[in-house]
Amino acid sequence: MDFAQRRWRRVNDLGGRIFLCSLFYFGASCSSSTGGEKSGLQEDCIYLVYPVKKAVQVLNVKEGTNEMIKLDEAPSSDKAFWVLPTSSQ
Repeated sequence: MDFAQRRWRRVNDLGGRIFLCSLFYFGASCSSSTGGEKSGLQEDCIYLVYPVKKAVQVLNVKEGTNEMIKLDEAPSSDKAFWVLPTSSQ
């Protein structure tokens, strides 16, 4: 988002950040160094959770890919939450 011009900008990466989003009520980001390989999350990706559908959509900005992952074993819920990693420092 370009706040100075109040418009969205196309980007080729997220600077190694990971964005975690739930529809309507939550969004957060973390660096790949605190939330990356150990957690199974990929840098330059946006994770959108769909709790009712039991699915997570993974948008890889750098690669230009989009994947829907079904979470069949997850309990049904109308709300979801993210547990965010802390810095290792």
